[in-house]
Amino acid sequence: MTTEDKLLHFTTVTIESVQKECDAMLAEYKEKMDKYYQEHTEESIKKAKLKMGIAEDGIKRKASQEYTSMQMHIKRKINHKQEEIKDKLFAEVCTRLKEYVKTPEYEKYILRKIDDMKDLAGSEELHIILDIDDAALQEKIMESSTVKISVSEKSFLGGVRGEIPSRNILIDDSFESKFEDLKETYIVSGGR
Repeated sequence: MTTEDKLLHFTTVTIESVQKECDAMLAEYKEKMDKYYQEHTEESIKKAKLKMGIAEDGIKRKASQEYTSMQMHIKRKINHKQEEIKDKLFAEVCTRLKEYVKTPEYEKYILRKIDDMKDLAGSEELHIILDIDDAALQEKIMESSTVKISVSEKSFLGGVRGEIPSRNILIDDSFESKFEDLKETYIVSGGR
């Protein structure tokens, strides 16, 4: 073999060897890049899902807050309307109560309540207190009753109060106390 042949052979072998080395390095590099790409893609997908989850939670939280706020606003409006209706209702009740105390049935009612109080007191002293607006009834009631009767200094919307001093008992059968108790516990319902 001539020097030229040897040189050609050496060049060919060297180029083939370098080519194989380059191919191997390229394959290894490509494999590493594919693996890096795969890991990067998976990591990016995980981050994107995490961000979406956080965003979803934020949206749900905001929607929940808005819902709660709206619900509270509606409840306030309903409560306000119920109070309005309740006030109108009790204004009407008060008007009718004022009309009732002017009727003969009211006088009979007072006499019945006094009899109930006398039954409760038995033989013990009973002191009856009439509403200031019922002062005109005092003499009538005194004619038909043997109990001590006085007139209150202020109005309690009608009705009667009784005291049994020996037992330290106050019997409050005034319309004012009944009215206030009812007003405090009355609930306006939507009803369907």
